[in-house]
Amino acid sequence: MEPGSSNGDNYDPAPSRIAELAAALTRISACTTPQATLQELLAAFRELIPRISYVLVHAGRDAAHPQLRVEPGYSMDEGMLQGLLAFLPSLSLPAILSVRTPWQINDPQTAESLRLSGIGDLLLIPIFTQENPSNQLLAITRRVGEACFSTEDTQAAVLLITQAVSAIQTAQLLTSLEQRNHELETILQSSLQLTASLELKQVLDAVLEGVFRLSPSTHDAHIFLYQDGGLEFGASLWKDGRKDVPFSMPRPQGLTATVARTGKMILVDDLQTHPLYQSSGLGWQGSIVGLPLVVHDRVVGVMNLAALEPGQYPAESIRPLRLLADQAAVAIENARLHAIIQQKAFTDALTGLPNRRAMNRELEDEMRRSARYRHHFALLILDLDGFKQINDTYGHPVGDQALIWFSQKLSTLVRDTDFIARYGGDELVVILPETHKQIAESVRQRIFHFFEQEIFCFQETVCQPITVSIGMSLFPEDGKSAERLLKIADQRLYHHKSRRKPSNR
Repeated sequence: MEPGSSNGDNYDPAPSRIAELAAALTRISACTTPQATLQELLAAFRELIPRISYVLVHAGRDAAHPQLRVEPGYSMDEGMLQGLLAFLPSLSLPAILSVRTPWQINDPQTAESLRLSGIGDLLLIPIFTQENPSNQLLAITRRVGEACFSTEDTQAAVLLITQAVSAIQTAQLLTSLEQRNHELETILQSSLQLTASLELKQVLDAVLEGVFRLSPSTHDAHIFLYQDGGLEFGASLWKDGRKDVPFSMPRPQGLTATVARTGKMILVDDLQTHPLYQSSGLGWQGSIVGLPLVVHDRVVGVMNLAALEPGQYPAESIRPLRLLADQAAVAIENARLHAIIQQKAFTDALTGLPNRRAMNRELEDEMRRSARYRHHFALLILDLDGFKQINDTYGHPVGDQALIWFSQKLSTLVRDTDFIARYGGDELVVILPETHKQIAESVRQRIFHFFEQEIFCFQETVCQPITVSIGMSLFPEDGKSAERLLKIADQRLYHHKSRRKPSNR
């Protein structure tokens, strides 16, 4: 039979065979996966066309240049299989695959060639679906000495293959819809997580968790933040659950930096052959994709996904990842803006120190920590002596300079773990965590004597002494509430100020 010929005319099988064929077609149509469909198809061939051997051969995606590969699970013995594989290149496989109708031995010379391998008859049936154009051939054989395939056999094969292709296409469509639903559900859940927090670290972690739900082949994922032309590490997540362990920092001309500069995605199917890595000498293997995180045409970060094997990021897997990247960019920008607003809300604009609102929050937190772990801490209130005289004599701009000068000097006199805030006007507060009375008193004396000796100078030649009065309270000795500690420290401040010389007031 020539390629393209039809066996559908005058098909009149026995009633029993019609019933068997109908049952087989029903079972094939009920399959929900391509693999199950092929298994049911082979079972139907064994039932309806007995004494056969079979093998599924992949000809590759390019039908014009077939590259044969045998699917595991064939029933043909090795001698017949090798004879078949040696014979197939002599056929016009592109023609057979293009017409997609069965091919059968059609001349004595071909028959004799196959008989040498023990093949008495051969039926080649193309299997093709648009979703998976892998150009598969189902080869069905009978041994030498057995009956050749009848017209009924070939016509039954055509009906079975047609039903199988339809079932495979339906299964692939169902799989595609399920995958799309999974992607949309994942993106929805990630979106809810991203909008649930304005804390940058929580946002970055939520993004990376969404990556692994969308891309199971990913081995590690990293986010680098991009601002003012510089990249800094944001977060990472690894397949084994490790977090915030960077694989490497961005190279100046590497993938991450290039994506940040250009705002364009870069997909590397094979690290060993791509120009970005080929000359790096790093010896890395696998595949990687760099996705820009863009808000209003401005890159705010880069998200990298890496896999251990080449070719792990086909086009269909990139689409949902880009949607997630778009959402991530907006969430990161919102978190940054929130952080800026928070900083301004809790920062004194003049000195850059935490303001009274921040001091109240810190004081409450320190009381909870100290009460829980039974620690002591000290609270100092500082008042600048002579500050009003500076304002009245030289003006408020000079007074502002004096406050900045004082706060900068004060920060050098305490520990990094101590907390300094502008309480209001010319008053500052210092919180000394895990500090007993004796140490707190020595800190108070050090600050007092330092400013007794320092002189504030401005306008190059004009200098003005700025001394300080200090009141101190202790937790829990003087009180266990913020109001009580501030009140005691304030009373002791004015007591200290009243004992100072008039020239220092």
